[in-house]
Amino acid sequence: RLSGLSIFVRGGKCGTMTVRTSLILSLMGIGASAFTPVSPPTHPIPRPSLQNAASCPALPHRQHARLAGNPLQLVASSASGGPRPVIGDNERMKDNPAPDAFFYDYPRLCYHADAEFHATLTDLYKDILPHGDEARALDMMSSWVSHYPSDRTWGRVDGLGLNREELAKNPVLDFFEVRDLNNEPSLPYDDACFDAVTCALSCQYLQQPEAVFADIARVVKPGGVVCMSFSNRMFPSKATYAWKQRSEKERTYLVADYFRSSGEFEDPEIVDKSTPAHFLSYWSASLLGVQLTGDPFYAVVARRKKASSVGG
Repeated sequence: RLSGLSIFVRGGKCGTMTVRTSLILSLMGIGASAFTPVSPPTHPIPRPSLQNAASCPALPHRQHARLAGNPLQLVASSASGGPRPVIGDNERMKDNPAPDAFFYDYPRLCYHADAEFHATLTDLYKDILPHGDEARALDMMSSWVSHYPSDRTWGRVDGLGLNREELAKNPVLDFFEVRDLNNEPSLPYDDACFDAVTCALSCQYLQQPEAVFADIARVVKPGGVVCMSFSNRMFPSKATYAWKQRSEKERTYLVADYFRSSGEFEDPEIVDKSTPAHFLSYWSASLLGVQLTGDPFYAVVARRKKASSVGG
């Protein structure tokens, strides 16, 4: 399999054109290939009755007093009481400065990591995500698949992403909302709305992560869990310089600092399932076009502090 950048074409299937990368690209932190596109499953995907939801109304059998949201619009300095800046202005830039809405305006019905990564993520979700009829979850920067355990149920799962067609095909989602978090770095939900928030393979694209993580703290309930997972794959032109200029392990520390920037989370836990074989595979794929093993798995997990002033 050649290493390279994945170029996706418009249509129902994911097509790619692979271009062998050079050592220079490897040193820039670009993975063996941007993604591992595959054709969608041949079996029909159940399509639930989805709705757009700009708030978090109650389940039908419960009463709920709507709380006024207070989303953050811009990254604020710690001196003004907002989230502490983690990255510099130059690190927020991307090779492709065009609005993300243009880049994601057509669906990519493909997997963005290998099967081993997905299985590991699902197992982690089994361990950490609250579930049951009263549990609510938000899958941020979501797509047509969320990797939630199929043997668990939730009272409600919301999705937030950039492509309406992908979100509509996601069988896990009960509601979805289309939003570009780089253009509007806030979450369109009420305070203390969710028991869990997840984000898979997308943290590398956030240009105002401090504002986004502060608003995650606002919408997740005290004691709620937040999980950010990623590998070494990306769309290189849309990943921030902050991400590409760091090593894989340094990226785990970076995401942990995103959590710490709001001051509203317990100390984050880093889940690192990479091995020396993954490291060697990265370089062999980048230089020789031969991938020796699967994708490394990283996640950063944190719980919302139980006593906080977020949202007033």
